[in-house]
Amino acid sequence: MSNPPRIPPDPVPSDGGPLQPDPPGTPLRAVLTGVGIDFCGSQLVAELLRAFYVQSFVKPGMTDEQVVDALQSAQPSLALMLVDVALGSLMSVIAGYACARIVQRDERRVGALMAIASVLVGLLLGDAGAPDDLTLLYIACDVACVMLGVKFGIERNRRVEAMAREQIDARTP
Repeated sequence: MSNPPRIPPDPVPSDGGPLQPDPPGTPLRAVLTGVGIDFCGSQLVAELLRAFYVQSFVKPGMTDEQVVDALQSAQPSLALMLVDVALGSLMSVIAGYACARIVQRDERRVGALMAIASVLVGLLLGDAGAPDDLTLLYIACDVACVMLGVKFGIERNRRVEAMAREQIDARTP
């Protein structure tokens, strides 16, 4: 007995055909993706800003010792720190959004788990010592930014679901 050949589904027409929401992902995948975006993205931004800061002190023809001396005598840049915090916060919002878009159900619960995991990874792999008041403030801001991204992801999920339902209702006679 032979099996009938598999017929592929009809392709979605590009002229406004039915909108199908992406299938939901697993909570583990959503949490790991969110933590990866949050931690790795924030570290990448910080490294790029550090490289920019160092390049602002390096002049052509300087020796390594002169560069080290210039960096050791340099004053910390408040503007650069604020840019770092702002871009790191943006990474947290993007991570929360990605987490909610992947899981598509129980977004707040999974987003809170992702925020906790992200904070733990940051504390374990970060260069911070014992948590002080500023570290606790950063943790609170990180959690708030992740949950803001989750909120945006939930809103997007509901809009996609509503558009898909409207298209199904419109096709029903």
